[in-house]
Amino acid sequence: MTGETAQYLKHLSEKLEPHTDPEYAVLMKAYLRDQFEFLGIRSPERNALFKDFFAEHGILEFESLPDTIDELFERQEREYHYFAIELARRSRKKWTAGSVELFESMAVRRSWWDTVDYIKSACLRDYFQEFPEGRYEVTDRWLDSGNIWLQRLSVIFQLGYKNKTDTKLLERNILRLIGSEEFFVQKAIGWALRDYARTDPEFVLRFVRSHDLKPLSRREALKHLK
Repeated sequence: MTGETAQYLKHLSEKLEPHTDPEYAVLMKAYLRDQFEFLGIRSPERNALFKDFFAEHGILEFESLPDTIDELFERQEREYHYFAIELARRSRKKWTAGSVELFESMAVRRSWWDTVDYIKSACLRDYFQEFPEGRYEVTDRWLDSGNIWLQRLSVIFQLGYKNKTDTKLLERNILRLIGSEEFFVQKAIGWALRDYARTDPEFVLRFVRSHDLKPLSRREALKHLK
């Protein structure tokens, strides 16, 4: 870790730690099944602190992001992991086609639905719109990885794409995972279909009727359809 990165993270700690709430930290830890420690900063306040921090200290050089994000994910408190994702998002103007490796590295560290879904909305949704040529190759690698969080991302990254959704890719990725026994994968399949049903309900109805989805995926897909 460079001196610049160390100083940057020192300023971050000084920004966040005065706002710790031990009682709320216990509640948040329990909410995520006691897997992670928390400073105990509620989301609205945390987002405001992040915004103030970036206004005061800016964003590090893009080349130093991997080491900085690595250091942030080494910390125990979940708020630092959220900051790492936000730092990656705010560096969007410097993203390259290879930046997906950075997002992938975050998704497989201290993984749970909260950070994985944040990476989807903060980074991957925009990344794959900017670099669409990599969608098939990257998600193919994720599907083969055996990592349920990457598999989940391969299905949900198109949430909100509406009529720009690549339905062939969506269908391909779902069918590759259709037999998964993992709750978070089954939920992702249903979520992706439910989201796209707002754009093309007939596609979703045909898909559900034509394939043997797990009950959870089916329920989620049809949640708002008659």
